Amino acid sequence: MNNIIIREPRATDLNFITSSFLKSFRRESSLGRNTHLESFYKDFPKVIDSILSKSSVLVAALPENDNAIISFIVYEPTIIHYAYTKTVFRKMNVIKELIQKAMNLKEPLFYTFLTNDIKKIQIKYPELKFNPFINYQKEIHND
Repeated sequence: MNNIIIREPRATDLNFITSSFLKSFRRESSLGRNTHLESFYKDFPKVIDSILSKSSVLVAALPENDNAIISFIVYEPTIIHYAYTKTVFRKMNVIKELIQKAMNLKEPLFYTFLTNDIKKIQIKYPELKFNPFINYQKEIHND
């Protein structure tokens, strides 16, 4: 796809990434929708910060304004923690490009947050397996 650029995130992108992760997870997941509102907005940003601190991020932006982020993926080599695309760009296969750039598609792939959108991605990548416990492995292994 020639009408986007894929790049590393900048410090100025962090607010957009965190805010979009937070709001879209609240809206697009049963866990987000069913969590007590105050608890969600108090505690889930800490989860996001923890994931961002150990993960890589790629963003897709418009070529005419590379500050205009349209999509991003938060990932580790075989793990998609979160993928987000602005609604108006969702039919452009931007996430597909981000996944292909970020992931080794020959390895088993996992995702850690179940949303309505990831279910659609899983149709294109049936090898993606849901494993939310990956986010807790460090805590589990330290006990």
